[in-house]
Amino acid sequence: MPPPRFDAVESPKANETPIRVVDGISIYEYPDVHYAYVETESGKIEPCQATGQWGDLDVRCEADEAGTLHVQENYWSGWLASVDGKNADLARAITLMVDIPAGGHWISFRYRPMDVFLGVIISAAGCLAALIYVRREKKTPQPATGSSQVL
Repeated sequence: MPPPRFDAVESPKANETPIRVVDGISIYEYPDVHYAYVETESGKIEPCQATGQWGDLDVRCEADEAGTLHVQENYWSGWLASVDGKNADLARAITLMVDIPAGGHWISFRYRPMDVFLGVIISAAGCLAALIYVRREKKTPQPATGSSQVL
């Protein structure tokens, strides 16, 4: 289970007590906020396990009923999702959301924005052009230095 998350709130609920006050700022703990969780059709919250690195995020969920997986990552174009290896539709929301059926599932998210791919192609073309330019400069004969006089 992920560690508790600390959030800024405008006004806490009446029954909440801060766990600490720092420079006049009250800090509240919300241990029921998860990085990845399934919200079932009946409103039940099922926490999930998530691991990720470099735009690859894998989530393992067990839910008694169908629902929506929520992952606390910003949604941008370029995110792709699959459930148990089959492509899945991502909801157009602030965070990553995908519908999953009841049971245990592996959900994979991959961040593959087109602008990064395009940047790699343009950079490679620039490096190739620079290499060709340098090789041509080496092959061009240079005029001899010094003076030579014909008598």
